[in-house]
Amino acid sequence: MAAPDKGLSGISIWLSLALLVGIVVLPFLPGDDAKQPAPGGQTAPIGSVSGATNSSDATASRGDGEDTATGEMVEEAWTQAELTGGLRECLRLLAPIAVDVNLAEPIKKGACGSPAPLEVRGLGGDKKVTFRPAPTMNCRLAAGLSDWVETVLQPAAREELGSPVTRIVGASSYSCRNIYNNPELSLSEHATGNAIDIVGFVTADGRTVKVLTHWGPTRRDIAKAKKVHEAAKAAAAKAAAAKAAAAKKKKYKTGERATIHKARLKVENAPVAPKSGEKALLAPAKTKEAAFLKRLHKGACNIFGTALGPELNEPHRNHFHFDMKQRRRRSVCR
Repeated sequence: MAAPDKGLSGISIWLSLALLVGIVVLPFLPGDDAKQPAPGGQTAPIGSVSGATNSSDATASRGDGEDTATGEMVEEAWTQAELTGGLRECLRLLAPIAVDVNLAEPIKKGACGSPAPLEVRGLGGDKKVTFRPAPTMNCRLAAGLSDWVETVLQPAAREELGSPVTRIVGASSYSCRNIYNNPELSLSEHATGNAIDIVGFVTADGRTVKVLTHWGPTRRDIAKAKKVHEAAKAAAAKAAAAKAAAAKKKKYKTGERATIHKARLKVENAPVAPKSGEKALLAPAKTKEAAFLKRLHKGACNIFGTALGPELNEPHRNHFHFDMKQRRRRSVCR
C-alpha cells in the first residue's frame, strides 16, 4: 500500500504547489479593467487563472449579463479577487487531505458556477474511492466528501459488507439549474458545484450496492401497503356480513342459526393474506446492504448541510443528495 499512499501524497503536494503559484501570480496580474487583444482586433477582459482565455474557455468560464447602457447581453467573468479567494480556499481545504483532482477552468454563467472548480477523480488514503466519470464540484464539497468517505463510508462498508468501497457510482455535481428543474423554485446547490447525487457503490470484492435496489421499502411504501391491507380486510368483512345477512332470510333447520353465526364470526375475524409482494412492504428491509445505506445517510447528516435520500420523496428514491449549504442551526436530514 506504500505506492498508492506516495502517489496520493504527490498529488496533494502538486495541487498545493499549483494553487500556491496561482495565488502568488494573481495579485500581479492586470486588474479587472485590463484588456487584452482578442481575435478579430477586439478586446476581452482577463478572466482566467492564467490571465487569458481562448474562445472555448471563455464559453465555459463566463456567463451572461445585461449592459444597462445598451440593453445588449454581455459576458461576465469572475474578478481577480474572487479567483484568488477561490484558490486560497482550495489550498486551505485540500492541502491536508488525500485527493486526486484536476483543476478545471473557472465557471461563470449568471448566478451559476464556481471560481475554482475541481474534477474529482478520487478521494481517500489507503482505501481510495474513485469516481467515474469525475464530477465537477467546488472545494468545500470535495473536502466534505473526503471527510464522509473516511469517517462514514469506509467504516460502514467494512462493518456491514465486509469489504471497502472502491468506486462511487453515478455521481453528478455541477449543473446550472433550479431545484427539481422548476423555474419557480430557488437555485439548486448543484448550480455552484456545492452538491452531489450518488446512486450506488462498488466494493473491493465486486459487489454493487444501489440506493434504488437495496434501500428497501420506505415509510410511505409501508404506510401505503398497510392502508391497502386494511382496506382489503374491511372489504372482506363487509362481504362476509352481507353473506350472513342474506343467509338469515332463508329458511333453515333447527340448530342451523348457531352454526351460521359461528361461521360468520370466523370469516369476519380471519386475517386477509397480502397480495403477492405486499408482505415485503409491511416492514423495512433488514439486509446488510440496507443497513449499510442507512448508515451512510445518517452519517452524512453530521457532515453536510443537506442529506436527502429515498425517505424524502419519489424523486430521491434512487439516490442520495448531499450538499454543503451553510445553515444557521442544524443540517436538513431527510
